[in-house]
Amino acid sequence: MLLQQNDSQLENFKKIINIRSLKNKKILITGCNGFIASSIIKTLYELVYDSKYNLNLHGIIKKKSRVTNLILRELINLDKIKISKIDIHEKIKLNFSPDIIIHCASITAPSLYKKEPVETLLTNSLGTINLLNLAKEKQTKQFILISAGEVYGNFKLIKKKKLSENDFGSLNPSQITSNYGISKKFAENALICWGKKFKIKTNSVRLFHTYGPLMKLGDGRIHSDLIKNVIDRNNLLIKGNQNIKRSFCYISDVVFGVLIVMLKGRNGESYNIANPNETVKIIQLANLIAKITKQKITIKKKSTKTRNDFIYPKVSIEKIKKLGWSPKISLKNGIIKTINFYTDNKNWRNN
Repeated sequence: MLLQQNDSQLENFKKIINIRSLKNKKILITGCNGFIASSIIKTLYELVYDSKYNLNLHGIIKKKSRVTNLILRELINLDKIKISKIDIHEKIKLNFSPDIIIHCASITAPSLYKKEPVETLLTNSLGTINLLNLAKEKQTKQFILISAGEVYGNFKLIKKKKLSENDFGSLNPSQITSNYGISKKFAENALICWGKKFKIKTNSVRLFHTYGPLMKLGDGRIHSDLIKNVIDRNNLLIKGNQNIKRSFCYISDVVFGVLIVMLKGRNGESYNIANPNETVKIIQLANLIAKITKQKITIKKKSTKTRNDFIYPKVSIEKIKKLGWSPKISLKNGIIKTINFYTDNKNWRNN
């Protein structure tokens, strides 16, 4: 059973939010086969599983796909979620009116930015517009977009010590790997426009390097690739610049951040969700994993570039901290939890 209800972090979260506000709510989540969406669904279920709040969970997966996510399978078997196969690139038709939409659907694997550039662009842009039009038609009260730190672009010269929600670098529109960041940026602006015109409460949450159980292994993101190396018992392989710094945040912290924004965020605002205390160089991450697993590190200086090696200041989370959120899981503990999950769940699939 992957659904676990007895969690101290979950209980602490209940103390700072009003779970009763979820009573009888219909929540629609896109991209349900994915890492972020399935983790949000799992947590929403665990928040209310022993209550009488009658939370109605509805999920969207790709029209031609099947349910591969083990969390979804368990919840479907328990009759706790309804899944629809919908192409969000087309006009969306539903036979119910969601109170809240959480838009997680996105191509997040850097290896696909070049292989599926149009799909990457359209899911974040046209997909978001179609969901916002659905929200307008169904008089949905709230829309949450799962955005990304890539909207900030590149800071060649770091003059600021912290990256706040109002700081932006450059994004080169002539570079194909900018498709992800540029389309997320477009989606955020679409939220503001639709929200203002059609009176929908909107929020964007900007995630950085999120890791943990349920993530897809080996998709081109450094933490994903290194954990796959561990599971496959291979050397820890680093391709390219080992000194690039990234901010890593454990999945449970990220999910609680998203839900805090959903329940307490100010209309029209964007929020960073990150763990500034766990901002490390790629080589430092590899060294940490090597120390935990006793595996060796291999470095290849040349690599096929699949994403932007952005340089940016340490992420500021002062804005979301005012809502009552802060990260709790250290990088070391998070890595151990993640490795243990994949060791104990060898049949895990997330295609």
